[in-house]
Amino acid sequence: MLSVRRAALIGVLTLALGLLIVFPARIAYQLFAPQAVKLAGISGSVWNGSAGEAAANRVYLRDLRWQIRPSQLLTGALAYTVTAKPSSGTVTANVSVGLAGGVTVTDLRAALPLQTLRSVLKNPGLAGSLTVQLDELTADSTGPKTAAGWFEIADLVDPRLHRESLGDYRADISSDGSGILVAIEDSDGDIDIDAQLRLAPDLSYQFVALLAPKASTPPNLRQFMQRLPFADDGVNRIYQFEGRM
Repeated sequence: MLSVRRAALIGVLTLALGLLIVFPARIAYQLFAPQAVKLAGISGSVWNGSAGEAAANRVYLRDLRWQIRPSQLLTGALAYTVTAKPSSGTVTANVSVGLAGGVTVTDLRAALPLQTLRSVLKNPGLAGSLTVQLDELTADSTGPKTAAGWFEIADLVDPRLHRESLGDYRADISSDGSGILVAIEDSDGDIDIDAQLRLAPDLSYQFVALLAPKASTPPNLRQFMQRLPFADDGVNRIYQFEGRM
């Protein structure tokens, strides 16, 4: 027979699970959502629900949907499978929130226009097609901590360099304990590039690139590169900027 204490614990857990299944998502949003997160058209429950529109950190999404992953409740984490749509394209991911407030994102897959991130990256002319596969990302209240994955950009347009397509590029994402590192190289681009973007936990970033022209490099882009300082090797040009997201 079950002890009184064990039976009481099972009863409390069953009650908590029942409340979680039926607790309205709209009320949970009003009570617990950070001010930076804006949702509209909320329906369903904390267990399984949706929002017609969502915005956070200057990123707009629509048709946001979430489905809880019950097996993760045993680990003390509230975990969901999440899907959403930017202006066009799709985003899917598994998102887990721990008891201490830390967030873990796994199996993120996204295909979307790079224009969606213009306001985040503070580059109003940015364009291209972005494909992302993020195996894991961890963050806490201070910012991102670790990340692993990759992304590809097709037909990149960055008016700070050139107003027409710069071609295709790939980046590998990793972390080294002091921030997230993004190593970028061209896959079929008009510039020979070896670049690194470092994102610190406070969301400040620094981008440093070594550039060299190719046979396909447009003349006006060559002229721009000639105005850049030489790197230490005396061959490549160096291009860098920094800021905060």
